[in-house]
Amino acid sequence: MVSMSISQSMVKVGHIKMRIKTLEQPKGNAYIAGQKKGVTVFDVQTVRYIYLFDNRTNKLLRKTKSLADGRYIFIGLRPNKKYLVMVRDHKGEGQPYVFDNIVPANDKTVDQQMAMWQSWQ
Repeated sequence: MVSMSISQSMVKVGHIKMRIKTLEQPKGNAYIAGQKKGVTVFDVQTVRYIYLFDNRTNKLLRKTKSLADGRYIFIGLRPNKKYLVMVRDHKGEGQPYVFDNIVPANDKTVDQQMAMWQSWQ
């Protein structure tokens, strides 16, 4: 049995703070976000766990939870790396969603990514 611990880190950019659960420290300036509808179950925006994996090794890198409106974000990703994103329905109301070979966006600075996250709160 392999055990992994997920550490909780506080990321601070300017005056904005964000708590993230991660198995690795942020290493880049790119991000993956569920922005518009975000996470939905039967087309209703909802809170669910989202997992970020290394696309090549399948190593779990981060875990987060979507907001009530379904939005989520993973920041500090490498822009030239591919990721796998899995949304798990821990309530059993729908099937899990998996998005493979995701290349993160790098059209915003880390400050802008944090500001976007803060604006969703």
